[in-house]
Amino acid sequence: MRKGMNRRCDKCQEKRLYDERYDAWYCLTCDEWLEKECGDSNCFFCAMRPHKPSRRPKGEVNRWRELLKELYKRKGSHNEM
Repeated sequence: MRKGMNRRCDKCQEKRLYDERYDAWYCLTCDEWLEKECGDSNCFFCAMRPHKPSRRPKGEVNRWRELLKELYKRKGSHNEM
């Protein structure tokens, strides 16, 4: 089970959701990310993350995962996917 899966939003107490494209938890009700960006200027997850979760592109998560794997492979990163 993914860490934090059963936790709730501190503001509204709704169940928090996870987006693999940005490796981040968010609250759909509050329309806020529940985690700050990591601060690494080379992080593809944070660099592509929109200001609000509602601004996320609609589409297949697996397509994003494959794109990120390819980008990390080219960059030579050893981050887990």
